[in-house]
Amino acid sequence: MTCAQVDELLAAFALDAVTEDERDAIVGHLEGCALHEDLAELRAVTLALGVLAAEREPSPALEARLAARIAERPETPPAAAHGASRTWASRARGWPALAAALAALAVVLGGWSVLLQLDGEAGPSMVYVHETAEAWMRVEGAGDTSDLAVAGLARLSEAEAYQLWAIRDGEWLAVGTFNTNPEARWQGEFAFALEPSDRVALTQEPAGGSTAPTSEPVLGTWR
Repeated sequence: MTCAQVDELLAAFALDAVTEDERDAIVGHLEGCALHEDLAELRAVTLALGVLAAEREPSPALEARLAARIAERPETPPAAAHGASRTWASRARGWPALAAALAALAVVLGGWSVLLQLDGEAGPSMVYVHETAEAWMRVEGAGDTSDLAVAGLARLSEAEAYQLWAIRDGEWLAVGTFNTNPEARWQGEFAFALEPSDRVALTQEPAGGSTAPTSEPVLGTWR
């Protein structure tokens, strides 16, 4: 897959709206190409939209309009083997506009940090979100566990690890350590109960973690 093809599908990739084959091709391209700097921002904005937008059922009128539009849409004929290059462009025709909208929102939200307190069936939970131009993180604390998702952080050597901290009354409490995968992502759960007044931060530490931070935070809401 070429850079141009990746750029056409980047917004769809950020929204997890590509096929499995397309995802594999894009991931393979990104592993050896550092030219697609918008991906971290697009990922961060799609995360923000998911966190900040309240979930609600569509109205009957909206459902009817969507059903009508789908019924009116003509079926796409199979592409000829020699027309594969046109297939990429036609399938991704709508994504540049979406990418522009997401990028514009990223500018508005650029550098943001947010803490949300949500009331669910199992009790209140805390959601911490922070993004930079290069990476983003989301920490959700509910009950006795804390779920972490990050993207855009380079994979460390075996002698190093990223460490998540909770800052409580000025004290830095170790939550857990991890390392990202080759795609610069990680998602997992730690046995740590966050409190509503906590702040969170990620630092780079020796493998196995530290009892106190040894480096400046790379992501978080510690300020």
